[in-house]
Amino acid sequence: MSRKFTAGRIAEALGAKLSGSPQKEFAGITSIDLADESKLTFAEGKHLKRLADCSAGGVIVPEMRKDISGKVQLAVSDVNEALIKALEMFAVEPSFEPKIEPTAAVDQKAQISPEAYIGDFVLVRGDVKISAGAVVKSGVKIQGPCEIGENTVIDSNCVLYPRTRIGRNCLIQAGTVIGSAGFGYRPVNQMPKLIPHNGGVLIEDFVDIGANSCVDRAKFGDTVIGAGTKIDNLCQIAHNVKIGRCCLMAGQSGIGGSSVIGDGCIFAGNSGAIDNISLGDRVTICATSTAIKNIESGKIIAGNNGIDRAKYLRSQVLVGKLPEIAQRLKALEKRLNNETEND
Repeated sequence: MSRKFTAGRIAEALGAKLSGSPQKEFAGITSIDLADESKLTFAEGKHLKRLADCSAGGVIVPEMRKDISGKVQLAVSDVNEALIKALEMFAVEPSFEPKIEPTAAVDQKAQISPEAYIGDFVLVRGDVKISAGAVVKSGVKIQGPCEIGENTVIDSNCVLYPRTRIGRNCLIQAGTVIGSAGFGYRPVNQMPKLIPHNGGVLIEDFVDIGANSCVDRAKFGDTVIGAGTKIDNLCQIAHNVKIGRCCLMAGQSGIGGSSVIGDGCIFAGNSGAIDNISLGDRVTICATSTAIKNIESGKIIAGNNGIDRAKYLRSQVLVGKLPEIAQRLKALEKRLNNETEND
C-alpha cells in the first residue's frame, strides 16, 4: 500500500522552501517521464527546462522557478540529498517483528537477541551471535563461529561460513556468500591442491554488498571490508584482501588475493585489481580496466594495462590515427625509394 504525505510535511522533512499549497498530498516520487499529478519529481541542471511541461504535481528544484506554474515547488540546497530523503519517506518496506519463525533451525549454542528476526527455513549452526535489530531472511545458512551486528540485514539465501563477523547497519543482499575458501592452490604430485584457509572475514559497519557476490575468507587473519564501503552485485573479493573505508565497487568487478585497497577508491563496472598489489586512497579504476601494479593515491587508471587515464586517452587518440599514419609512412617510403633509384 502506498504512503501519502502533504507538501508541508515533505517540505519540513527535506528542509525545503515551499511554494504552493501545503495541504496537497503526494503518493510518491518518480522520474520526470513517469510522474503524474499525484507524484513529485525532481530536476537540476539541464533537466530543469523539462519541468514546465511535465505532468508531476510537484517538483524538487535547487531554487524557485518562475517558468513553472500550477505545481508545488520544493526548493532545496542539494537536490540529490533531498531525493534520497524523499525516497526514504515513500519507501514501503516489509516489516519484520522480532521472532524466530517456527521453520527455522537454530542451534542451542546460538545467541539470538530477542529483538532479532530469524526467517523461514534459516539454518543456524554452532556458536553464532545475532544482535538486536538484525534481520535474517528466509533460507539463509549460517555456520558458527559467526557474528552479525545490530540492525544488519542478511537477505534471502545468503551463506555465511565460519569465522565471519559482520558489523552494524550492514546490508548483505540475496544469494551472497561470505567466508568461503579462497582460490589458493599449490601443485602436489602434478595436481593442484587446495591450501586450507583458516582465517575469516571481517565486514565493518555500514557496508552494503549486492546480490550474488562473494567474499572469500583469508588464509591467515581476515579478509577485511572497511566501514561504509558499498559493493555491487556479482563482485568477487578474494582471500586476504583489505578494502578501506567508503569505497565503491560496481558490478562484475573483482580484486585478487592479498591486495590492499585504500580509502575512497572506486571500481567502475567490470574493473579489477590483480593480486598482491596496493592502491592508495581515492584511486579510480575505470570501467573494464585493471590495475596491474601499485597505484599512488588520487590516480585514475584506464585500459587493460592499467595505465594513467590521461596517458591512456592520448594513446587511444593515436590509435585512431594509425591508418592515416600508415598511409603517410607508405608514401614517405615510396618517395625515398624513388629518390634512391634516381641517385
